[in-house]
Amino acid sequence: MATNPHSNRPLPEALSPVRAPELVFGLIAPIGVDLELVSSVLADTLREVRYGTHMLRLTALMREMPIDLPLDATTYVESYRQRIAFANEVRRQFGDNSLAALAVSAIRAFRAEEWQRRRSEKSSSQTFDVSQNSNRLDEEEPLPNQAYVIRQLKRPEEIVLLRGVYGKQFVLISAYAPASWREERIKQSENQTRGG
Repeated sequence: MATNPHSNRPLPEALSPVRAPELVFGLIAPIGVDLELVSSVLADTLREVRYGTHMLRLTALMREMPIDLPLDATTYVESYRQRIAFANEVRRQFGDNSLAALAVSAIRAFRAEEWQRRRSEKSSSQTFDVSQNSNRLDEEEPLPNQAYVIRQLKRPEEIVLLRGVYGKQFVLISAYAPASWREERIKQSENQTRGG
């Protein structure tokens, strides 16, 4: 082991670089931006560089929370209103970063399931290395060539939490469209849900 020439203390072992580190993308956008398109383009781009993509919608994850508010609207605008009210109540009760914490938990659950799936496939491919560190829990072991896309962040506290957990492997993407375009898209979506 090498030593520091200035203190005679041992130098820490160098971290081995990860060829395709796990990545976490957070999307933010005002209402009316086509995040389906943004998510699709991002997933296609990641696929080109051999990354798998797992989408996480905060509005789906928040349904796990014991909040006594409806999420059953049938029209586009009312659905948005209900999801906003529900998310605001989750944040009021559990903290401004609570939806991001749900995303972190969902990533850990996905990892555990994926490592189990890969382990079960190991019998067909003896060359597959399930994990370099068998002392870590599956949910803590990052998946190489795996990306997560979190839709959509709304609070700075959520971004702080995700940066604290994932460091430089967290990438924030902001999408934008002019207000007139967003308003027109909202009107069209509302008309479609009303059968118009």
